[in-house]
Amino acid sequence: MPNLILTLEGAYAETRELSRNAFNAAIQACDVDWHIGRSEFAISQAQEVSSEDILLAAAKRRNQTCPDAARVLQSQYAHFLESLEQDKAPPRPGVVRLIDECLSKGLHPVILSAQSRFSAEILINRTFGFEGLRFIRLVAPIPDSPIEPLQSLWTRAAEAADLNIAITDSDAHLCAAKTEGCGVILTPSPLGGATLYNLADAAFSDLGTPSQPHLSLGKSGPECGFVTADYLFDLAAQQRSAA
Repeated sequence: MPNLILTLEGAYAETRELSRNAFNAAIQACDVDWHIGRSEFAISQAQEVSSEDILLAAAKRRNQTCPDAARVLQSQYAHFLESLEQDKAPPRPGVVRLIDECLSKGLHPVILSAQSRFSAEILINRTFGFEGLRFIRLVAPIPDSPIEPLQSLWTRAAEAADLNIAITDSDAHLCAAKTEGCGVILTPSPLGGATLYNLADAAFSDLGTPSQPHLSLGKSGPECGFVTADYLFDLAAQQRSAA
């Protein structure tokens, strides 16, 4: 039976712009007249570097002294959580519908967050309520531990479900999921930096709803419509036959 692994940042909800805005607010609170633009932030995000590395690189590009990284990152996280609490990152089209479908068929979706478990729980609770965490498994970095490599997160996510179909919006997550043997649906977002469509098993503009169908961007899958749990079963069957 297939299971679904969904990346939180970008595929579940577009949180990158919230993260960038929180970054800028934190920097300006340190009396530094910087503004990290979308393209600058997107490049850093595509490279999957840490927030501290983004800050150091921004200072180097501007030939300026880097502000206190610990202070900036603490303030950024506080601004970011405040934005999540204000529901400024609603789920992308079709996400809630597909998760509900999977739950109704006895599947337990795995949501992978490269940021933090706490921010992931806020987003899930706002949509599915506290009870949702009983049925939706969550894989996120371990608090107060060294930065966990992306591949390690995907290994843990793959271990949480035996046969996996992953949905993500970035090339880095796509490659990590493929390394773990997952079938991958790519749903690029404006800030995701996805380009490796041919490595994905399917690529869609989003997961789609009856009133807002997706558009096919890749080599397979229906030209328009919406991704269903039955489609995940079919894709999993293709994975088994190809193995």
